[in-house]
Amino acid sequence: MKYFTKQVQAFLYQALLTYLVLLNPAKAGPTSEWDSQDFGRVRLISGVSGLGSGAGIELGLEFQLQPGWKIYWRSPGDAGSPPIIETSKSKNLSAIEMKWPWPLRFDEGENLTTVGYLDHIVFPITAYAQNEFQPLALRVYIDYQACKTICIPVSAYAELIVPPGKKDPTQYALLIENFKNYVPIPVNQPSAKI
Repeated sequence: MKYFTKQVQAFLYQALLTYLVLLNPAKAGPTSEWDSQDFGRVRLISGVSGLGSGAGIELGLEFQLQPGWKIYWRSPGDAGSPPIIETSKSKNLSAIEMKWPWPLRFDEGENLTTVGYLDHIVFPITAYAQNEFQPLALRVYIDYQACKTICIPVSAYAELIVPPGKKDPTQYALLIENFKNYVPIPVNQPSAKI
C-alpha cells in the first residue's frame, strides 16, 4: 500500500508541476523573453518541445545585434570578453554545455585583433535534466560585452521551462542545428578531416 501511495503522490506532484508550467505561458514554450538593450538583444530558444527519454536536449543562446555591434568568441583576441552563462538558480538541471560556432576576425587597428560575431548568432547548448519526469526550469544569467566604437559590459537574464514529455522539434530546431554545423570539430575526433 505504501508503494501505491508513493506512486499516487509522485503522479500528483508531476501533474501539479505540469499544470503550473502551463499556467505561466511567458516562461513555458520554446523561447524565453528577449532581454533587450539599445544595441541588441538575447534570449534562450529550445529545439525541442519536451525532455524526452533522458538524453540531452538542444537549446540555443540567441543574440541579435544592431549593425556594427559585435560580441566575442570564447578566446576573444586582444580585447573583449566572451558570453559567460551562470545556471546555478536552474531547477532539475544536471549539466549544460555551450558550443562556440566558428567566429570572425576583426582588425581593430594599432595591431589589435579581436575574434567574435556580428549581427545574429546562436550558441548551441546541450542541457541534461536530472529527472526526465519533471520540468527543466532554466534560469540563466548571461554576462557579455557588446562593442562598436566602445565596449559595454552587459548582464542579462533568460528563463525557459522545458516540460516533461515527447521530444518533438520546435520551429527553432533547424536554426540551432544550422549554427551547430559551424562549431569546430576537435582534431582528435574521428569525424575531423585534415
